[in-house]
Amino acid sequence: TYGHTEGDRLIEFIVSAIKSSVSDSVSVSRIGGDEFLLIFPNCTQSEAEDTMRRITERLDEFDRSKLKPYRHQFSYGTFQVPRLGRIDANEVLRIVDKEMYLDKSRKRQLQ
Repeated sequence: TYGHTEGDRLIEFIVSAIKSSVSDSVSVSRIGGDEFLLIFPNCTQSEAEDTMRRITERLDEFDRSKLKPYRHQFSYGTFQVPRLGRIDANEVLRIVDKEMYLDKSRKRQLQ
């Protein structure tokens, strides 16, 4: 609706909100389109979820400012990789993707 340039600006804003909310030890990668992967080393799932909620709150504050004629949509999933045992990176991504879609579904129900 608002064009690629505005979409790029929104993605850049979301990246800045993510980076300003995490420590330097967190790896932030764009995996495609508007999807990002954050890796929190030496962090519990609860700590990662708290951080993701802070990011969401920051983005919600931006929406409430009404500086733009649209609202963002930000959903996420988290998964704590077990210290012992092996798990394939693709399996981790599958689990996190499923969690993200559950979050997205919960948010739709609240609208």
